[in-house]
Amino acid sequence: MTRKSQSRFFSFMVCMLASPIVTATEGRVVNGVNIKTDVGLEVGHNDNLLKAERSSDEVATEYAILSPQISLAISPKDNYFAVRYRLSAGEYFSSKDDNFIDHDLSSNNLIRLSLRNAIKLDLKYKYQHEERGSSITAGSRNRYDEPLEYSDTSARATYIYGAPSAKGKLSLFAQWHKLKYQNFRNIDDIAIGYSTRFNDYDDISTGVEFINAWRRNAKLVLSYIYNNKNYDYLRSGELRKDSYNHLLYAGLDWDLVEKTNGYIRLGVQDKNFKDGGREDFTGFSWLVGANWKPVNHSNIRLETSQITKDPDQDGDYLRQTVYSLNWKHFWHSQIYSDVGIDYTQDDYTGAYQNGVLREEDLTKYKLALGYEFSRNIDTHLRLTVSDKESSWDLYGYDQNLWSLIVKVKF
Repeated sequence: MTRKSQSRFFSFMVCMLASPIVTATEGRVVNGVNIKTDVGLEVGHNDNLLKAERSSDEVATEYAILSPQISLAISPKDNYFAVRYRLSAGEYFSSKDDNFIDHDLSSNNLIRLSLRNAIKLDLKYKYQHEERGSSITAGSRNRYDEPLEYSDTSARATYIYGAPSAKGKLSLFAQWHKLKYQNFRNIDDIAIGYSTRFNDYDDISTGVEFINAWRRNAKLVLSYIYNNKNYDYLRSGELRKDSYNHLLYAGLDWDLVEKTNGYIRLGVQDKNFKDGGREDFTGFSWLVGANWKPVNHSNIRLETSQITKDPDQDGDYLRQTVYSLNWKHFWHSQIYSDVGIDYTQDDYTGAYQNGVLREEDLTKYKLALGYEFSRNIDTHLRLTVSDKESSWDLYGYDQNLWSLIVKVKF
């Protein structure tokens, strides 16, 4: 779809969805099908759209993003079948080349074979974009004249043994996942930019998870995941990035009524490249998240994780550590604030620029003030401040994002 077509399509969607906003209701059931629809509209100002390090290269623009969504679900007997589709259409008024249309389609299904046996089937397809200045285009944003586009497809089947009320449950899963970039696939000169086809991959994952009710409000969890990842193309002179990955976690899930709930997973990750020239990794990994409600109208959420990933550009792997803290508080039955801070640390192995190893720290601050007109209509004004520091030239940036967001369920 051309950028002009995107612009016309965006205008058409605004007109089509404007009328339901004033007559929002809460979803409906038609012939046994639960239908839920909503639409979000975000307008704002971005003072550094392309994540430029130097102020002379910054592109400032107003923008609007429209995001309608529909979901359909049925629950015959003890089974469950659902499908959801979301479209996001964005327009940048001072940078038309960065306009986008994203598609997100998913289906989640549960088939109960008997009291103790069930199968889950989850399907996903996305056609989305990556903003210039991020991932593959970080540090070389000006070499690309539009955002990157990619398709992301996955299918996951899970067998569950254990009745819904059983003290212990065993789950076995298998998953196929494929990612393919759609544009800028044939850039062969690294001085011009990174060719996206070298980031196409598919992977197969299998795993097992055992859950045991340890206490009334706490469950012990033990899980193992194996992942085999293969890239479709190899750049001349580069070592293959194909790898296999082992993740072993032990942890706890808890849910204390009306106060706190969360999860903790501690374990070991073992990442091995199939090419002996790349550096393997074995080390500690974690996933932790908790919600705490000191009072009914206030919620504090903490999340942190550490895992080793493939880099989008150079290097063998990156060690990514994330911390996130968020506090949402209702000062009145309809008026609330939402503040948060996210910190991400990326430590690369095997990625050098003029002899300097790549290391980056990204901090994001969020402040929002909102008003809920009803259970179906929410609006808030939000400021997001991003500060990225990098040991490589042209990879750091500052960005301020002002936005007004309206979400309506009908």
